[in-house]
Amino acid sequence: MKIEVGKTYSVVNKEKYDYVDVEVFTPLGDNLKGVNIQTEWKSGEMRIKVHNEDEAEMLQEIVGDGKELCHSDFEECDIDATYSGHSYFVFHPGWTEEEKEKLEADWLEREDDLFDRLEFLEENGYTADYIETYISNGVDVEEIVDED
Repeated sequence: MKIEVGKTYSVVNKEKYDYVDVEVFTPLGDNLKGVNIQTEWKSGEMRIKVHNEDEAEMLQEIVGDGKELCHSDFEECDIDATYSGHSYFVFHPGWTEEEKEKLEADWLEREDDLFDRLEFLEENGYTADYIETYISNGVDVEEIVDED
């Protein structure tokens, strides 16, 4: 498939759990360290409208040789759907093993919902900074044709 400027494409991960959201949290208190919530989805779909030749080449390369795709590399990329994911904490440098274990234990004590980690971190002095979505190890791409 030839990727063309001006067209919109559905992009889905080929391999299970290679569709990943990484949500970065900034500590609000001086004694806290950075942490991410990483969610690996069994499957997910992005809709990408290609705005220029650079984006077309980038998406074409990803289709051809399975390089990693990041949603923020495209001007117009919408997360359309995700299915069956699991989340965990990824700790920034500076955490001791004891600190990691304590945060995990505190999380497990109050776990209400599989995807309630965001609320848990916000209640414990963190603010959500940004989120990146990646697909690695190949994608399936299909042109979306408007039905007007």
